[in-house]
Amino acid sequence: MSDSLRFDKREKHRIFNTLASVPVALIGHAVLIELHNLRSVAGRIVTVDGFTNIELEEVVLIDKTGKQFEFDHFLLKSESIKQIFLPEDFQEQEYLDVNATLLKRSQEARQRMRAKNTKKTERAEARHKETLQEIAVQKGILKKD
Repeated sequence: MSDSLRFDKREKHRIFNTLASVPVALIGHAVLIELHNLRSVAGRIVTVDGFTNIELEEVVLIDKTGKQFEFDHFLLKSESIKQIFLPEDFQEQEYLDVNATLLKRSQEARQRMRAKNTKKTERAEARHKETLQEIAVQKGILKKD
């Protein structure tokens, strides 16, 4: 999977909790996409965002009368997509690998955020320790230095 795939929190949520992860796994594959306006688009997926907006290249647009129109690049908004047909060469393992990679990145980012102690956090922790020591001294558990 490309390192250029970066998703914000909302996009990650959609990818992990909806079928928005399927087009992400199909990046680089040639697909046929049926649209709500009775047209179809065939092409290779280049990029996908977390809201299922899909960018394709080497595209053939097929209208409802069967006429074909060629495009170098084509952007599909998620609202216009009715159905995505999976290519025959698509392996389920690719789908699982993409999800595992995205999940791993998310967990690593969370761990990095936990590891970072900001000055505010450090001051709060120091103040918390001081308060606990004062309470212990008041209750006679510790002797004052």
